[in-house]
Amino acid sequence: MGRSMGHRPAVRQSNLKSHRLWAVRPLVEAIEPRRLLSGTVHFTTKFADGNFAPANWKIIAVKVGTGGTQTATRAIKGGHPGAYRIVSDTVFTQGAGQESVIYGFNSFKKANYNPALKGAITSISYSEDSILLAGFGQGEATGAAVLQNGVVYFDTGLVTASRTWTHQSQAALTAANFTASDLKSHPNFSQTGNPMKFGFYRANSAGSQYSITAGIDNFSLTIKSTKTIK
Repeated sequence: MGRSMGHRPAVRQSNLKSHRLWAVRPLVEAIEPRRLLSGTVHFTTKFADGNFAPANWKIIAVKVGTGGTQTATRAIKGGHPGAYRIVSDTVFTQGAGQESVIYGFNSFKKANYNPALKGAITSISYSEDSILLAGFGQGEATGAAVLQNGVVYFDTGLVTASRTWTHQSQAALTAANFTASDLKSHPNFSQTGNPMKFGFYRANSAGSQYSITAGIDNFSLTIKSTKTIK
């Protein structure tokens, strides 16, 4: 059986113990703000995609040690339902004394957020449907991810262990839930924070080389935020 890797909660396979939106187009929705208190405005912003047109997605690789590679393709059928995204990780054999890790930040090009416009992020809810297509153990680590100031930050806790489509979700995520590959730093979700790009990630780690392939469908990320107007 698998277990989570030591360096990150990506899935280590070498020692493993580790809804669909019916619209065809990806959803980028900004619900009208509600003024609850004088000088305070609350926003809800939702990003979602169940079609995964390649032009809407970009992979940014983050490597630790010798790292590895991540690639993605789009299948037009077989999803939950319809089209879905297939993500393949290959982890390289680790170097002397350092575990090998590959993270792939799958950036949704429409998922841009500027705290100066919509305020401080108070919480994030994330969900996806996932399936393990090829490989073993717990598959790939997965979850929400954010790019800010050139650094990618990853949420943790989800894996693609199931051989059938499985809905997974996490709620009430804050900046403290997102950590960079250095295992120390976090994004700035305050109103003075710099603009961000959101998406999901897939990751694996290993001592020796292997490959894993898993699918994702019905990506959904909802941001709750509060803006203070002076």
